[in-house]
Amino acid sequence: MGGIAWRTVGALVVAGQVLLWAPGCMGPECGPGTREADGLCVPMSYTGSDGGIHCGENTVLLGTECVPSEEICGPNTTVESELDDAGVPTGGFVCVGQAVDEGEPPPPCPEEFGPAGEICINGYAHWLMDDNEAVFMANLLGDPDAAEDATHLVVKVYDPLLYAQDPENTVPLGWAEVNPRWGTFRVLNVSVPGTGFVALALDDLDEDQANIYTMTGVPYVAVANQHLEYVAAFGITNDQVTAWTEAVGGAAMLESIGCPEPAGGGPRTMATCGTWIGVYVDSEPIESINPVEGTLPFEPGGIIPEAKTFYPGIDGAGNLVFDDPTPGVVWSDEEGPHEWSGQLGAVFYPTSSMGNMTGECAPQTPCEEAGCIFMEFLGGSVPEAFFVQFMLPATCQGG
Repeated sequence: MGGIAWRTVGALVVAGQVLLWAPGCMGPECGPGTREADGLCVPMSYTGSDGGIHCGENTVLLGTECVPSEEICGPNTTVESELDDAGVPTGGFVCVGQAVDEGEPPPPCPEEFGPAGEICINGYAHWLMDDNEAVFMANLLGDPDAAEDATHLVVKVYDPLLYAQDPENTVPLGWAEVNPRWGTFRVLNVSVPGTGFVALALDDLDEDQANIYTMTGVPYVAVANQHLEYVAAFGITNDQVTAWTEAVGGAAMLESIGCPEPAGGGPRTMATCGTWIGVYVDSEPIESINPVEGTLPFEPGGIIPEAKTFYPGIDGAGNLVFDDPTPGVVWSDEEGPHEWSGQLGAVFYPTSSMGNMTGECAPQTPCEEAGCIFMEFLGGSVPEAFFVQFMLPATCQGG
């Protein structure tokens, strides 16, 4: 699989000048915090017993005027009073969009390579699921307001086959800290394994200090003397693992599908079982992710058993939910749950073993309508980790 270079977070947001009043023949209908005055909706205010101006709901005093609070205009906008041709405030207002800081790109890779073809890998750390904004896979794992020394994440590069055989003793091929503000990273002098595959894994920088994240890997094809640039790694927190485990039926369900008891004790979770997350897309993600709804996930023995597949969606409260029958949450139709990928194009498969993964279109689904035929990729998972993998098509009319 090639490099990923999308950056949907931090795109320029321009709300334009949106008038929040609109005179009409019958007079305007004024919203909360406003009142009608001469055919216009103006911010509500009154003069109090102290002689001062008091502003109504959702408005704040700015000079001698009540103007809407930022909550009315929304994020990344500022409030400006509307002026007439003479420069006199009309009592109306506009919300003016502001550019959002797009952050910094990852440190560049050098032009040269190592003596044995060692490469550089740079890119961005993403949330697999950003709970704050209800966004799947796209948002960067960084805080622009964080201090430069607030680093708490590390990206490690592994030979995925060696790691699958012996996760405890496999030494990383390289590692680097993740910039806490922009979610960027760069790993230098990586020796490319003979298999031609590497896996980027996000984890806590120091688990003894703060054990926040679960080991999460993503695979890439690597070639000596050819840098991997602007690729993505994905982060999952332990709190998310707990919530998702409960959402699919908890420890009892995981035991029923063959998840072993954790070697170190404690409850079974999606992480302790090892979970493969296949994301079926109609083309290689470059600027965005284009998921394919309606894919039946296959492993070497055939269709993955229904009891072991969990299809995610985002509910109205912004939570990641699985196999939810609510129309529009996981599947676009009203007949779910189904045993194929939903609108996020993804499947969670706990207890998966390593093997050639692929997928086929279920009948009468968007996948079949697009004529998608998926390639095989070596995938799977190991205990105590998630493995996120984009499943690319050989052909698909959507891509």
